[in-house]
Amino acid sequence: MSAEQTAREWGVEAAEEGQRLDRFLAARLPDRSRSRLQALVREGRVSVDGEVRKKPGAPLAAGSRVRAELPELDPRPDAERARRELPVLHEDEHLLEIGRAHV
Repeated sequence: MSAEQTAREWGVEAAEEGQRLDRFLAARLPDRSRSRLQALVREGRVSVDGEVRKKPGAPLAAGSRVRAELPELDPRPDAERARRELPVLHEDEHLLEIGRAHV
C-alpha cells in the first residue's frame, strides 16, 4: 500500500446481515460517492474476511470483517475545484454560477 492510500476496517453487525457491500461502505464513508466505492470494489481494493470481493452487490454476513484500501481524497471542495476549471459568471451569498459566458 502506497503513502497515498489508507486501509480501513469494519465489522458487520447482525442488523447489517444481507446488506450489499457497496451500501455498507457508503454508510461508513459518506465523503465518497457510492459509484466510486463500487469502482474500488471492482478494482479489488475491498476484502471480506481476507478474501478480495469484486462484486459491489455481494451480500454480507454478520460477524464478517470488511477491509478497504482507500486512495486519499482530493482536499479541495468540489465548488473550489469547479471555480478553478470554469469561470465564475455570478456569485452572491445564495448562488454560484459557473460556466462559459454566451456571446
